[in-house]
Amino acid sequence: MEKSEKKFVVKELDENTLVEIYKELENPSNVGKTINLELISTKGEIPQVIDLITKMHDKDTLVEVSVNARGEISLAGLLILAASKIDERTAKSGTSFKLFESDKTSNKNRKELTINERNALQYLTSYSNARESKIKRMMITGKTIIASEAESMTLIDIQEGFVDRYNEQRKKKAREIEEKILADKEAAELAADKD
Repeated sequence: MEKSEKKFVVKELDENTLVEIYKELENPSNVGKTINLELISTKGEIPQVIDLITKMHDKDTLVEVSVNARGEISLAGLLILAASKIDERTAKSGTSFKLFESDKTSNKNRKELTINERNALQYLTSYSNARESKIKRMMITGKTIIASEAESMTLIDIQEGFVDRYNEQRKKKAREIEEKILADKEAAELAADKD
């Protein structure tokens, strides 16, 4: 699909922003294109985001949505990211995702999820390879996850910007150490057999 010229920088998923995104999804000149959302420490309301996701996934919507996130992303922002086009759901290294609706519940163990969180759980479960019980447990305890965790749960596809310049050298060194340990162990066993 061709990229649209329209790129939305989204900090607040408010009514005005959502109306603009809806216009792009419904714009006949965008058929076959992908619109781009740049989520930057995005906040929003879960019910409105679920309505947007419903439109994004409607069989009559012929526009794709790609999303790139950075900063601290709310549960509503994570929903849009997870629901967007596969292989175009990216987050910068250092991005965090809140798995709770209200900051009052951050890192607090609760008895149950809010209605909006239960709806979000249904969507996250369908977009993730993680079990519902794992996601629910993370949500009920008010966890915030980082980009690599979101990637391992398949809520995003790519974590951008995490580079380990010395990765191959670390692996080589670890193999050398492992080989030395095995060689020393074999030498010790041979010495014990000779005695």
